[in-house]
Amino acid sequence: MLSRLILLKNKKCCGEGCLMCPYKPKHFKDSRIIRKEVIDLCNKEEIDIINN
Repeated sequence: MLSRLILLKNKKCCGEGCLMCPYKPKHFKDSRIIRKEVIDLCNKEEIDIINN
C-alpha cells in the first residue's frame, strides 16, 4: 500500500485504484485536485509538498 505522502509526491493520480488516493475524483487518472478532507488530515511535510 502506498502512503498518502508518496501519492502526493506524484502530483497526480495514477488511476490504479490506490487505497489512500488523495485525489478528486478518486482513481481518475491524471487528476491533480486534492480532496479537502485529505488536506485537513495532512501534516506539515505533506502541506509543503502540496504547496510546491
